[in-house]
Amino acid sequence: MGVHMQSSQVFDQSQATRQLELDDALCGRYAEVYEAVFGPLPRSEEGGRLFSPEVIQRLCSARRLVEVGVEASLRSALAASATSQERGGYSPLAGAAATSTEQTSHVT
Repeated sequence: MGVHMQSSQVFDQSQATRQLELDDALCGRYAEVYEAVFGPLPRSEEGGRLFSPEVIQRLCSARRLVEVGVEASLRSALAASATSQERGGYSPLAGAAATSTEQTSHVT
């Protein structure tokens, strides 16, 4: 997966769906898991979720960790990242290559 974006960009869910190469429903489930770990995503005036490049990258990297078997689920990959960041340590997401184009159903 080639995620190319400028740091100032913000994506709505349909744009994030394309960036993550997911269908809309799976992108919504990924967002729910992300929010459970990191807190609510910002919302548009219409109430839709907004995704920063950092959120997109975290989701790509977490999915990759699941695909290669480093983490059992998207939630555990994101939680490991959040915990290590709180401690100021290495984040497993930082080393994950987010190059996969496969969709994964390991959301919880």
